[in-house]
Amino acid sequence: MSKKKLKKKLVVTTNQKGMTESELVQDSVDKIKAMGDNNTIVPTPDPTILVMGGKAEDIQKNIIKRDLLKQELKDVTVQISSGLSDIKSKFVDKWAKQIQDAVGDDEGKVKLLKFGIKGIDDGHAEPPINVYNSRPVILKIDVGTHLQHTLEIVNSETKKISLPYKAKHTDVYAFLGDEQPSDIKKMQYLGIAQKGKFTHYLEAAELGKTIWYIVVYVDKKSIKPQQLSVAEKATVV
Repeated sequence: MSKKKLKKKLVVTTNQKGMTESELVQDSVDKIKAMGDNNTIVPTPDPTILVMGGKAEDIQKNIIKRDLLKQELKDVTVQISSGLSDIKSKFVDKWAKQIQDAVGDDEGKVKLLKFGIKGIDDGHAEPPINVYNSRPVILKIDVGTHLQHTLEIVNSETKKISLPYKAKHTDVYAFLGDEQPSDIKKMQYLGIAQKGKFTHYLEAAELGKTIWYIVVYVDKKSIKPQQLSVAEKATVV
């Protein structure tokens, strides 16, 4: 007598393992829509399609809100940096000269106004913009050419493409993914920027993907990385 073969029972999975955040959101929306379009298969799901749809909508709204907050933080950071540069230049170019004309040789009045005297007391000359007191800024990522990202890089203090004092060059790093990398060690080294520009040549397989970039000043003496830029991203088109 032959043994009766038992039919294997299906084990259903979500098949969402390893997805990025954006892929997970889209897949969730697709699943909820599919359940609604084919509601004869599971007529009364728990939670309901309406509840699950509401959860997905909340997630999408929060992602939009997060992106707006990121942009707002970036804008405020730029405004702070610009404001500090402006007020420092006014102290040097305007007030210091006016005080010098007003006080003559009276060192006490200079100290009273919280300014310094070059070579005396705690006064010193204005330090040059260097690799330690400034950082590179990714001013723009040009995506106008197919499968190319061209970075435009300036100094945070001078707003110019020239390297600051004691900087050997600017290294460029990249990371493929929706989420900003938490550590530069997770990023790929691309090369050295030339005259404030760097072009990243991309592959067709990367179309539609997000690339994060960070640029870094390298110290001329130690050949070690110093100041990092804020991470910026662009989509491959």
